[in-house]
Amino acid sequence: MPIYILTSKNTFSGAEDFSYAMQTLKRATVVGETTGGGAHPAMPFSIGQGFMARIPFARPINPITLKNWEGVGVIPDVSVAAKDAMVKAQKIIYYDLLTEAKTEKEKRIVQWAINDLIAKTNPPILTILKSDQFTGTFNGGINFHVENGSILCKNPERGGTDIFKLQPVTENVFLLDENAQVEFVKDGKGKYSSIKMLWVDGNVTEKSREITSDTYKFH
Repeated sequence: MPIYILTSKNTFSGAEDFSYAMQTLKRATVVGETTGGGAHPAMPFSIGQGFMARIPFARPINPITLKNWEGVGVIPDVSVAAKDAMVKAQKIIYYDLLTEAKTEKEKRIVQWAINDLIAKTNPPILTILKSDQFTGTFNGGINFHVENGSILCKNPERGGTDIFKLQPVTENVFLLDENAQVEFVKDGKGKYSSIKMLWVDGNVTEKSREITSDTYKFH
């Protein structure tokens, strides 16, 4: 099973030992910042007159590199700020799983997870003008409207009373709720005339825009 170790400049001593060993054995991918660089164990020694000095008394030697991380730290395989290490590792895992997926449904399940991560950590910013392209009602009574610069959805399939705020993933894909994402699909005229409901289990359902006098008002 792939292993990812997250590090920061405060990772030190025993944690570095573990990270260094796993990295050199090719058993883990280190993601984050270069660690503190403390390899040599030290202990207090009396130097007389009541003074003590903390002095290194040993050093680990890695059998593969024939050295250790003293003073230089464990250099990550993927360098990124410690605060971003978790999300970076998640992205690496998801994209690896996407490459390994054998069926289209498996790919959709992994892509759903990637989209969810993007929406919650680094969503794109859409202008109100672009947001207006998506307003309207689609089959089943699913309605999208813009309020204070955000796209809101009223979904009768969820009881009809709750209002959901769409979180952007791309310019036309949005996170709707914990189970569904919405992809707005253009027709031959370049207008968003249908949507795909992308479900967390990999299934997809399509819904057409309901035809009204205002159907193509926004473009």
